[in-house]
Amino acid sequence: MAQRLPSSGTFLDGKGVSGAIVTPTGYMGIGTETDYRGKGYASICFQHLTKYLGESTQLHPCAQVYLKNKLSPGLILRAGLKVTHLCDFILYSGHELW
Repeated sequence: MAQRLPSSGTFLDGKGVSGAIVTPTGYMGIGTETDYRGKGYASICFQHLTKYLGESTQLHPCAQVYLKNKLSPGLILRAGLKVTHLCDFILYSGHELW
């Protein structure tokens, strides 16, 4: 069954160029079409969605970013969030571990 999840998008001339969504597990994902990166469209989506979460839901806006991702930390700071922890992730390939 489909769920209605909080989301936000930036459109230019009717074309979606950037979007953000909160997954059922609470993670926030964001993406921007390659030709439109670096122009602030992701910031618009992210700031709108974090504001909505803070004002209209019981969810607390938070984000996680892979350390190799050089663009997202600035996006998160511009939205008013702050860095609280640095950690490494172990990516699970889907195979049994034992």
